[in-house]
Amino acid sequence: GYVVYRVRVRRGGRKKPVPKGIVYGKPTNQGVTQLKFQRSLRSVAEERAGRKLAGLRVLNSYWINE
Repeated sequence: GYVVYRVRVRRGGRKKPVPKGIVYGKPTNQGVTQLKFQRSLRSVAEERAGRKLAGLRVLNSYWINE
């Protein structure tokens, strides 16, 4: 059989997890808020579904709503 599973992923940029926004090093590495997440939202959603339903396999995924 098949299971249809819905996963919600927050859209938008990702913040660098630094305490109180304090970063060290050269200026090129000092970004905190305008960083772009390297993985697609689709891959994040597929991973979350795969973790929840560990005994099953993810066959496909598609965008539902916004």
